Amino acid sequence: SYAFSPFLLLLALFFQPERFGLPEWLLPVQVARVLAPVLCVVIGLALHRAWAFLTRTLRHRMTRLSLRGARGLWPAGNPHRTWGELSTTVLGLTAMLLVAPPLNVPALPRREYDAATLQLYRIKREFPNYKWTVVSFPEALPQVYGRGFFIENEVFLKRYRPETWRFDPRRPELAVPTPHVFIFIERQPFIAPGMTATEAARRDAVAQRLRAWVQRYRTLHGDISLYYQDRVLAVYHIYRPPEVEERILEQIEHQERERGPRQR
Repeated sequence: SYAFSPFLLLLALFFQPERFGLPEWLLPVQVARVLAPVLCVVIGLALHRAWAFLTRTLRHRMTRLSLRGARGLWPAGNPHRTWGELSTTVLGLTAMLLVAPPLNVPALPRREYDAATLQLYRIKREFPNYKWTVVSFPEALPQVYGRGFFIENEVFLKRYRPETWRFDPRRPELAVPTPHVFIFIERQPFIAPGMTATEAARRDAVAQRLRAWVQRYRTLHGDISLYYQDRVLAVYHIYRPPEVEERILEQIEHQERERGPRQR
């Protein structure tokens, strides 16, 4: 049983790494596929140890009572037999897992590309919490919640302009305040089940407006790069380095100091 302790600790680190201040290495569903049979084996080991303790206790009491044949009723400790029983337990549990039919849980209809989901996991793994903002469709909000900030793409287009984008703590309406901003743009509109032609056309129009916004921003600023791209999705990354932010804050502080004597 002690041999399983490091393995279970490792699974815990993979399953909820944020509790230990670590990035996500595997998707939770991948860890669950390994954790489920391991828990079955651990339960089997616990039952085996409980049965061994019960038989040992009964044998000891019967021996103390000097009952005839008490020693023959319960087998003495035999490591080969113990490992044989353990192997049988593990093999039995494995066979049950292989033979048992899978649970047919109806999957929810997809609302975005798988690539978008994978890139959101990648962002959560590579960047500190609450240091980044995602600009995308509302379907991405549940995956961002609790780790970063989210702005719906239509709200982003109404609120920010590439010509006036700049970091200024005094005017937060000019730019997103986080150092990292990720803009998700569908190169081909995702057509979800039940989506009408009007909704698909609107989704495509939003993507085209975002693409024009990024192209205009790229001509005016040099802090944007292509974070990911495939046939259906592109993700752009706007990054404000710490030294740039410090320089801007120093300039603002200098302007405030100069403005003070003039007002006097």
